[in-house]
Amino acid sequence: FAGCETSEAARSLVGGVIQIPDSEIPPLPEGQFYHFELLGLKVYTVEGAYLGEVTEIFPTGSNDVYVVRDGPRETLIPAIRNVIRVIDLRGKRMVIHPLPGLLGDAAG
Repeated sequence: FAGCETSEAARSLVGGVIQIPDSEIPPLPEGQFYHFELLGLKVYTVEGAYLGEVTEIFPTGSNDVYVVRDGPRETLIPAIRNVIRVIDLRGKRMVIHPLPGLLGDAAG
């Protein structure tokens, strides 16, 4: 960090945001995505039902959980291969195959 010469100067940066140009983001292996790439994706079931947009991501010990919101409705989607079928960054969409009971209604 240019200009950050002392521990006191470093402490002033705690809680700040670090940003880099898109051109400097290291590529990930196929099938892996940065969280910022997933936020805002529109989520649909394999049958075409719209569930909402990814608004938050909670990392857990075994897998991430995507928070999908559509107005007041919130759906928690586990980021596991059995559920996540398509992540289309260019199309800004995600397609899921909900496991039984995941959606809490007949849509799952």
